[in-house]
Amino acid sequence: MKNLILLLSVVVLTFTSCNSDDDSALQEDSFVGIWTNSKILFNSNEQPIDDCDRQSTFSIKSDGTFTESAYHSDTGGSCVFEFEEPGTWENLGNGIYRLIYDPIGNEPSYEEDITVNNNTFSVFYDDPYIYVFTKN
Repeated sequence: MKNLILLLSVVVLTFTSCNSDDDSALQEDSFVGIWTNSKILFNSNEQPIDDCDRQSTFSIKSDGTFTESAYHSDTGGSCVFEFEEPGTWENLGNGIYRLIYDPIGNEPSYEEDITVNNNTFSVFYDDPYIYVFTKN
């Protein structure tokens, strides 16, 4: 009888310890989702944006990958697709994330650390331009 109780205790403890590991793997990072261009700053001054600018997005996936898509209005007022860049991301903690862009053509891979504050983050493209993205 003691052997049966001991065997059942070991089985129950084994399954209980596995459940706690599985629960932590199911937690999703709040960074995952679609982030839309909501503001452009030039020398710290907010610039007007249009519907075309708002089509620029970061699509952050739970598998650790992302795709950045950019659009701009040309001089004739048409919305033009500018580029799409894939990459991977890492959560560095305390709201700081590292974006690691894949190499494209002859361009090398590059990294950018961003800080997420109140569902927004900023990307510094061409100094003095800052693009602010907001989570949908």
